[in-house]
Amino acid sequence: MIIPIMRLKNNILQMGKGEIPEIALVNEKNAVGLMTEAVQTLAENLRKTTKFAHKIGFGNLTAEFQPLSNKDELGNALLQMRNSLRIADDENKKRLAFSHFTEKINHALRENVENIDELSNQIISIMVKALNAYQGGIYLLDDLEHQENNVIRLHGSYALEGVKKAKEVIDKEEGLIGQVIKDGEHIYLRNVTNGKKLIYSGFSSFSPSHVLIVPLKHQNHIYGAVEISGFSDFKDFEVEFIKGIGETIGTTIANVKANTLTRQLLFATREQADKLAIQEEELRRTNNELSNQSNLLQASEEDLKQSNLELKRKARELQQKNEINEQAREALSIKAEELEISNKYKSEFLANMSHELRTPLNSLLILAKLLEENKEKNFSSKQKEYAAVIHKSGKNLLVLINDILDLSKIEAGKMQVIPESTSINLVRDDIRMLFDEVAIEKKITFQTILDPLLPGTFISDKVRLEQIIKNLLSNAFKFTASGGRIVFEIKRPERNISFTNPNLRDNGNIIEFSVTDNGIGIPIEKQSLIFEAFQQADGSINRSYGGTGLGLSISKMLVGMLGGEMGLQSEKGVGSRFYFHLPLDYLLKETVEDNTLLEISTTLSKENSSTPKITSFDDRDKLGQGDKILLIIEEDERFAEELLERARDNNFKGIIARNGEQGLSYALKYRPSAIVLD
Repeated sequence: MIIPIMRLKNNILQMGKGEIPEIALVNEKNAVGLMTEAVQTLAENLRKTTKFAHKIGFGNLTAEFQPLSNKDELGNALLQMRNSLRIADDENKKRLAFSHFTEKINHALRENVENIDELSNQIISIMVKALNAYQGGIYLLDDLEHQENNVIRLHGSYALEGVKKAKEVIDKEEGLIGQVIKDGEHIYLRNVTNGKKLIYSGFSSFSPSHVLIVPLKHQNHIYGAVEISGFSDFKDFEVEFIKGIGETIGTTIANVKANTLTRQLLFATREQADKLAIQEEELRRTNNELSNQSNLLQASEEDLKQSNLELKRKARELQQKNEINEQAREALSIKAEELEISNKYKSEFLANMSHELRTPLNSLLILAKLLEENKEKNFSSKQKEYAAVIHKSGKNLLVLINDILDLSKIEAGKMQVIPESTSINLVRDDIRMLFDEVAIEKKITFQTILDPLLPGTFISDKVRLEQIIKNLLSNAFKFTASGGRIVFEIKRPERNISFTNPNLRDNGNIIEFSVTDNGIGIPIEKQSLIFEAFQQADGSINRSYGGTGLGLSISKMLVGMLGGEMGLQSEKGVGSRFYFHLPLDYLLKETVEDNTLLEISTTLSKENSSTPKITSFDDRDKLGQGDKILLIIEEDERFAEELLERARDNNFKGIIARNGEQGLSYALKYRPSAIVLD
């Protein structure tokens, strides 16, 4: 029993020296055994506490330890020491981290002293990462010298979804940013819920729960504010870190802005200096030039005096030449007037010769046609052929005479334009009926197109209009080979056409007539000539196709008389398109109508007074019920007889009138089936 007690004594002494001996257990259930068991439990607890202390000593501040009880002073002391060391270690790490971030911010502030936006982006990126936040922005006052009328502008941002999610410009005292800049105190929003502000990732968006806004100030001067958003709480030392670094940032940003303004002013000053230097150099050169010019001016005064004398002499000579030229001009003017009068008299003469030229020619045509028909059956085939040649040549001569007379009438102002309500459908039908047989004979496809949106009628001279269209279509059929195609179209013109005729300019009521063929076409260099009298695209055409070259000239003049314009689109070997535009509501001036009526009345009265009376030899006294009556208006007795014989040959009863007035009276009286007049 003494030995176990001595062992316990030694173990306790070792434990008093700080050792933890191995305790040999005594299996006896007496007082010595109980004491040995208690000492062993004490040793085990000391080992656990020592192991926990070793972990703390090796820097493991996260090791777990459970004290023996609330009264375990050593265990509780070690646990408190571990917690204190852990807090101190965390704070030390954060201080080191903040020191690292502060160094990065200071480096950015030192390196980037020119671009305020780039500097702001670098700083806000560092600050957001330092606080483990996810979004941020730096707002700066625009004008640091005049803060009373200032705006706040976003210069740097981190993870902002463009300007649509963050305001770029804020009025002073607007929102929390404006309030922080106004008061100079930070604002910290905790546990924000249902916020409209979002943080975006690639395909997700989150609403931050904590928002920190800190002013950027130095020595009580506000430069702007920093706003940082995140999902976790910002510690006090983190807020203090932002506030502390804000002073450095504010001062540096102010310096950057000042430097930027200084550079701008320096650049402007240099520009002004360069301009002044250039102006000074120009002024110096100008002074030199003025000095040289002054010397030259003095030197040239004598020459100027001599020149003045020479000019006076030349002026006298020029005055004499001008007097001679004026006399020559007056003589030329007189000659021009005489030539104009002569041309007018010529045109008037040709216009007045219309009846005298065509009456004998018509007689010749009728007689030639009678000879060609050979009703007596007493001609040989050769004689019939000669009569046919005479008839064909006479018809060609009549066409030529008609063209010349029409051209002369137009030039002399004798051509009459009689506006009337003209049916577009009727014009189309007349033209189609006239040329359908020609198209079939020449094996040419002939098509007429009428715009259904056009009105039913318009105001124009139907006779002159159809004369123009017939001329264009005759040319088209003449110059288009068999198997070709000709299109006659009536429509509204395109909107982008510009006109020179005042009747068409700024006029929305216009109609377009066009004739398109795929014939021989006209070379570009000849297109400006074909509208001149006696001109054709090629002299050789006279031999191949015939014609006088007057038709297009007359047509263009008639279009002008109807208030319109004519044009041409053509390519050699491809075809041609002749077109003309007329106003839908064209009316002659009242004075022209009065003069025309006066001229017609005078002509009729002259004809009535000068035409001799002839004995009636027609069929007016032989009329029966159902007879076909032909009214012949002709003053030439012989020609009237020839026409009467032709009428009787075709089973007509003929009535002859000597003039237009008599013809009108007979037309009302006898109601003829047809009328023939020159």
